[in-house]
Amino acid sequence: MNVIRTGPPDHHELVRRTNESMVLSAIIEHAPVSRSKLVEITGLSKPTVLRIVSAHLENKLIRTAAGSTSGAGRPADYYEANPKAGFAIGIDLGGTKVRAALCDLIGRIIEETTEPTDHHGGMAVVAQIERIAKSLAKTAKVPWRLVQSVAIGSPGYVADDGTLAAAANIAGLETIALRRVLERSLRVHVVVENDVNAAAFGEFASGSFGSIRNLAVISIGTGVGAGIIVDGQVMRGSRGAAGEIAYLPLGDDPTSTQARLSGSLELAVSGSGMRRALRHALSDSHEKTSLKETATPAQIFTAAASGDALARELIEQQAALIARAVLSIAVVCDPDVFVLAGGIGANPTLLDPVRAAVAAIAPFPIRIERSAFADRSGLLGATALARQHGWHMLFPADEA
Repeated sequence: MNVIRTGPPDHHELVRRTNESMVLSAIIEHAPVSRSKLVEITGLSKPTVLRIVSAHLENKLIRTAAGSTSGAGRPADYYEANPKAGFAIGIDLGGTKVRAALCDLIGRIIEETTEPTDHHGGMAVVAQIERIAKSLAKTAKVPWRLVQSVAIGSPGYVADDGTLAAAANIAGLETIALRRVLERSLRVHVVVENDVNAAAFGEFASGSFGSIRNLAVISIGTGVGAGIIVDGQVMRGSRGAAGEIAYLPLGDDPTSTQARLSGSLELAVSGSGMRRALRHALSDSHEKTSLKETATPAQIFTAAASGDALARELIEQQAALIARAVLSIAVVCDPDVFVLAGGIGANPTLLDPVRAAVAAIAPFPIRIERSAFADRSGLLGATALARQHGWHMLFPADEA
C-alpha cells in the first residue's frame, strides 16, 4: 500500500535517504566494491551498510559482481550497479542534425542513431525527438517502461521550465516549453540543457582530466559557446545564459546590429569568422598561399599544418581571441582545466597556438586541453545527464 505524505520527511527519514544514496553512489563509482570497503568509503557503520546493501539488492539497483573474491578463505561479495535496472536516452539536438543514444545506467551505449534535423522546426522537431527516442528503445528491445530519463542538449539557453531562448538555428523552437511537452508525450523524466553545458558535463563525468571539480568547455564550430562546471555542478545562471561567451565584447564591434544578434566574439571566432578573416587576408596579402577564398576552416587547418604562412597567421589570430575568452572565464571562476571542443575548437592544430596565446596574457598558469571526444562530446554529455537523472528517478528513497 502506498502512503501519501502530506508534509516534509522527518529527520530520521532524511538521514535514511542520505545514507542509501551515499552507498549507492559509492557502489556506482567504485564498483566492484566490497561491504567492508563501503564502510570505509562512506564512514557508515557496518550494520547500516549491510542493511542498505540488502535493500538495494532486493530492489535490483545493484547486483553481486561475478568472479570477485577476497583471496584466501571464504570469498567476499563484491557489488556493482545493475546495468539493467533502467535505461536512459541522450539527444544532441543541432541545427543540422540530431544525434541520439540509448545507454544503460552504468553508461554503456546500446543503440545510437543520427539523422538530419527536421527543417520544418518547432513541433516537427519535437515529434522527431519523440520518434527517435521510441525507435531507439524498440530497436534495442528495451521496454519503454524501463527508460527512466531523456536528456536533450540544445542550442540556446534554457529557462528553469525547459523553455529555450536564442535557439535561432532551429525555427519555432523558442515558443515551445520543450521539457513539459516531451514529458507529457513520452511519460518519462526529461532534462533540457544547453548543448555546450551538456558537453561540459560529459567531459567532467568522463574523468578524462583527473580528479577535478571545476572545468570549462569552450566549443567553437558554427557558433561559439562555453559550458562551465563549478564544484561539480553545471553553472547556469538566473536565466540559463551563463556561458554565452559569443557575446563577449571581443573580435568585432559589440554595438553593431549583427553583434547584438549573434555576438561579437562569434562573428570573429567561428566557421564564418574564419572564412571572413581569410577573404580579408587574401585581399591584403601578397604572400604565396595555397588557400582560395572558398577554403573551409578544415582546409585552413590542413594548410597551416603543412606550413602555409597565411593559414598559420589566421590560426594565430583566432588563438589570440580564444585566449582572451579563456582569461575572461578564468578570472571569474578559475577552472582546473579548459577543454577546447567543437569542429574547430577540437582541431589539434589549434591547441598549441591557444596555449601560447594564453601563456602570453595570463597572470597565472592555465591548463588547456582539447576534447577527447571531438564532436561527440555533446551526445556523451546528454547521455551522462540522462543517466544521472535516471538513477534519481529509480532510487526508491526519492519517491518517499
